[in-house]
Amino acid sequence: MATADFAGLDEDREPLVVVDHVVLNDDLGHCGTPRLSLSTYPIRSVIRIMAAITKIEMPDDYYAQTPDANVRATEAVMNTIKTADLVFDRIGRLLRPLNISAAGGLVLGILRDHGAMAPSELGERLIVTRATVTGLLDSLQRRGFVTRSQNPADRRSLVVEITPEGLLVLQQLRTLIHHHEQTWMSALSDAELGVYIETLQRIQESVAAASDEVD
Repeated sequence: MATADFAGLDEDREPLVVVDHVVLNDDLGHCGTPRLSLSTYPIRSVIRIMAAITKIEMPDDYYAQTPDANVRATEAVMNTIKTADLVFDRIGRLLRPLNISAAGGLVLGILRDHGAMAPSELGERLIVTRATVTGLLDSLQRRGFVTRSQNPADRRSLVVEITPEGLLVLQQLRTLIHHHEQTWMSALSDAELGVYIETLQRIQESVAAASDEVD
């Protein structure tokens, strides 16, 4: 979905966030609580869903264009991106009634599971810039989900803590998402899910190693 599709938004968008090299907030609809035009969004949703379930196939002249490539590798990458796109889109729409984005929920989860921490540590865990962390925290604080105060150990820095309201919305978020995850993954047995997870981990390691070689 292009940025222009959000012309009707009346709330601030939360900034792009990357976790383990995966974009969580982008132009796919992962904003805070966007209020889209009801006359247009359902149509776009249907088109998006139809596009998402269309089988990805490479052109007949694939090897003529790129003789040293691997058609299965290309299809695997494209299907991985397509799956992630579809899941992120579902998560973004599920969270809108909770007044939080996927990235915001991730921040609350980190604070709940690991305790209060400095914005810089949050940035390291999320793999984002300082400005992005600031934007996320501004949004969460306006909603009453986090607080920022001076660090008693170092008054030159801040410490971020999750509030009772933040804990409540996080519990709702996790309950909602984990429930739908069961449905999304119901096409696979537990044994198949184990193999799928192991395969994804191998791919992640391979991609990370290749990235290191480029760097």
